[in-house]
Amino acid sequence: MENKIHLKKDEINSTVGFVIMKEGDTFVGYCPALDMSTQGATFEQLTKRMGELVDIFFEETVKNGTLPDALRELGWQEVKRRHHRSRWVPPQMIGQAYQDVRIPA
Repeated sequence: MENKIHLKKDEINSTVGFVIMKEGDTFVGYCPALDMSTQGATFEQLTKRMGELVDIFFEETVKNGTLPDALRELGWQEVKRRHHRSRWVPPQMIGQAYQDVRIPA
């Protein structure tokens, strides 16, 4: 899923992807584009909580006037467009890798 954010005069529309893992009976979600995570007892609870967390992030950073700085710190790039508001592009997720590890017994 492609991450994107669109800023309009009075609203922000965003789509950000997140990784979902299962740890025992708990579902864990991590959103790399915003470096945030949450958990839930069910898949549905997890996705609801992730949506709430993302909404709170945008509401609070907009309210505090810190959204551009917060996005820059997370590696997002501002793309200025002629005759339009800026568009923010998150770091691109290019793949997933696995690393063998040695754990002393």
